[in-house]
Amino acid sequence: MRVEPDILSTREEAALKEALEVTLAHVAMLTERASKLSVRALLADVYADDEVELFLEITNIAPPLPDRTDRRSISCPVGLSNSVFSFADKLDGDELWRMAENEPELSAAIAVKARSLRRASGCPAPKDNCEKFAIGSAFLDTLRACQSVPSGKYGHAAFEAFARLVAGSPTAAPKKLYKLSETGRREDVVRTDGAIGWRLHITKSGEAIRLMFWRRHDASIEFANVGPKADVKIH
Repeated sequence: MRVEPDILSTREEAALKEALEVTLAHVAMLTERASKLSVRALLADVYADDEVELFLEITNIAPPLPDRTDRRSISCPVGLSNSVFSFADKLDGDELWRMAENEPELSAAIAVKARSLRRASGCPAPKDNCEKFAIGSAFLDTLRACQSVPSGKYGHAAFEAFARLVAGSPTAAPKKLYKLSETGRREDVVRTDGAIGWRLHITKSGEAIRLMFWRRHDASIEFANVGPKADVKIH
């Protein structure tokens, strides 16, 4: 393994040097599949975020990689951070969304993007000024059904709508869902726990995809489901 600039030779203890080599190797392999902002090595003695260029040959890979190779040459930049907080501040929400495959990963991407939007607007405390939110049990399945997953036709528009809602700057004005009472009056859609149903445009043409969400009693948001204009109902 060769690292430029050299951060290995300063490790006098063999165990520390070996541990760092293994860490850098794993981070390099992950960096090949993701953004270097999404995967970084945490080193306590790095005074500021930085990056190094890594050159290495990996042999005797166990278990074997999908292509069944037992040898791998890697040459790529590896990002370094000195704390989890520093790493989190530089995460790329768009990249996280692109790679997201499950509910926790979708949630992380939305939160990171929302904070970056707040930060770009000059907000001094992005995390504290974002809406608290959760993802409902039907959310991911309806994203798939409406082509709104990260790789879907409406994936980017959906992500922008979700993140901007959490950031407090929605792409369109949310509107309450309503139902008709026995007397024909419009009434709010209210869940048994007191949460109130809302809808938000994701797209306005074609199928006109909407986000349905609950505004809970504590003012937090629960992403319930997405659906086309012809099927506006909340789960």
